[in-house]
Amino acid sequence: MISFRDSRINLFQAIKDSLTNLYSNNTNFNSRLNIFKESVTRFYSSVSTLNNLITNSLNGLVKTSNCKSIGDKMRFTYNVLCVNFMSQIVKVGLCTCLLLVLMFLAIIAGSRFGMIYAEIEKQKRINMPEEVNS
Repeated sequence: MISFRDSRINLFQAIKDSLTNLYSNNTNFNSRLNIFKESVTRFYSSVSTLNNLITNSLNGLVKTSNCKSIGDKMRFTYNVLCVNFMSQIVKVGLCTCLLLVLMFLAIIAGSRFGMIYAEIEKQKRINMPEEVNS
């Protein structure tokens, strides 16, 4: 038994060293875990504060920045300038085309009436007695 005493002492010393090392690692892990827990708690607090600033029903960002009136004005402006204005432009374009056709027909009619009047005047001058001509 004495011969195994040194090996048992070495074995128990190795177990003691391993347990001391394990205890040290566990203490280090627990301290880092506490630091991580504090970081998560601070982050949660920040997110909670931010969430409260945004979604508070009394003075939150969602409640105080209701842009419905601006959206209504933008839709009204779109309807006035884009929808209604384009229909007016189409009406003006159709009226312009109609006036162009009427003007073209008026020019043709005026030209035709001018030629007829010139022919009548020519016939009058040819058929007039010469005394009146002089």
